[in-house]
Amino acid sequence: MLQTLAPLTALIPVAIASVVVLLLIVIRRMLRGSPRLRGLSLIYLAATVLLGAALLLNGAGLLPRGWPRDLLITTLIVAWGYIAFDLIEDLLIERALMRRGVPVPRLARDIMRGIALISLIVIAVNQIFGVQLNSLLISSTVVSAVIGLALQDLLKNVVAGIALQIERPFASGDWLLFDNQTAKVLEMSWRATRMVTVDNTHIIVPNANLAQAQIANYTLISPIQALHVQIALGPDHPPNQVKEVLATAALAAEGVLSDPPPGIRLISYGEYSVTYDIKFWMRDFDRYVETRDAVMTSAWYYLHRAGFSLPTPSRELFMHPADPHHRADNEAREHERATAALSAVELFSLLSSEELTSLAEHAGRHIFARGEILVRQGDVDDTLYVVRRGRVRVEAADEQGGAAVVVNELTVGDFFGELALLTGSPRRATVVAVEDTEALLVRRDAIGPLIERNPALAEGLSAVLERRVTQRQSALAATTNTTTTTEMSQPNLLGRIRSLFGLVG
Repeated sequence: MLQTLAPLTALIPVAIASVVVLLLIVIRRMLRGSPRLRGLSLIYLAATVLLGAALLLNGAGLLPRGWPRDLLITTLIVAWGYIAFDLIEDLLIERALMRRGVPVPRLARDIMRGIALISLIVIAVNQIFGVQLNSLLISSTVVSAVIGLALQDLLKNVVAGIALQIERPFASGDWLLFDNQTAKVLEMSWRATRMVTVDNTHIIVPNANLAQAQIANYTLISPIQALHVQIALGPDHPPNQVKEVLATAALAAEGVLSDPPPGIRLISYGEYSVTYDIKFWMRDFDRYVETRDAVMTSAWYYLHRAGFSLPTPSRELFMHPADPHHRADNEAREHERATAALSAVELFSLLSSEELTSLAEHAGRHIFARGEILVRQGDVDDTLYVVRRGRVRVEAADEQGGAAVVVNELTVGDFFGELALLTGSPRRATVVAVEDTEALLVRRDAIGPLIERNPALAEGLSAVLERRVTQRQSALAATTNTTTTTEMSQPNLLGRIRSLFGLVG
């Protein structure tokens, strides 16, 4: 029976060697397949060569016993243990846990790896060299004292890091306020926590200092945060009106959430001003500087259009009477510029000089910020806009609610909104300021008296309006692939103008 099994017994070392070689190949491929562990391939290759050489020499009896042999075996054990720890970390933590959304802090990983590696070294030295390192370190009070004093600060930071990981007052990606600094947590190591400020400045804070500091975490509970900005205005403006304008301006700023809505509070009275606090909510704290700037910028334009002035305290001593005609001359020049701008509008070419002068007296002048929406498709209002400075972009969406496309771009001298002015139709496109834009605004109550005094003017306006609508519908159809409608013929437009302004016949 034994003679029958002898050939099989001889194959056992070959089978074991084959399995070992197969495992070595698999481990090699795993190391090369991981970008993070690819650098360990050289260590693995060196350890494998040394292990093979040691086995061959030991089997041939050429590796004598002694400290060189023990040192080689210890080095091989530590090298293979180091590789094994990295493989376990890559397979268990990187691939199994972190890809499923389970965060494993770097500090915890470093501590576990350090404990495992130190334990491996102690066991290898203990078993191979027969040296009891644990007894030596514990029994030597001198060595313990020296090591303790040398590692005092280091151990303090490690212990503080462990306490922070257990309590978890913050995590990677959180925005913190500490020591009058606002910074985002990038990573916590065994000694310190690395952060980046809003100015993209990297700071490294020892864990012990961070554990003792008073910390405000902006993003711990919710990704939505509230921010505050203060704006001072002149003391003569009604607070309720100011609050409405500031709330609208905050909602118009990019990055500000509509739910929860912005809150406006009057917080103080000054010698020359009244200070308001704007509380607005945002989701992406990484862009809080840009969002704060957007709110302040939007507030300036909205306040300027509403006629609310910023405080300008000044003390001037006049030694002679002020020129009473200076202000009148400025107003006259502005009125002349407005009249000239309106006379260039095709729709108002039918008006007499007196009618143009009257219309210019009632025209408003507003400034819009780059990216601000002047009119929105579907809204109903009664205003015509004449571009005096800057550029605007006309966007329209089809009736099926598809994405808006750019159908035109208007510059100085162009106008839009004549259909809303004369017929009360909803806006058929959205107009956005491409750059800071100044516009003249003509409202229906300004042109209404002119049409009432000259009813024949309605027919001429309807003809111009029909030509403008036809051109716009053709451009819109070519851009959005929509069909034009015939509801805007001249008789139809004339009837709507007469109905809107109360004309008979």
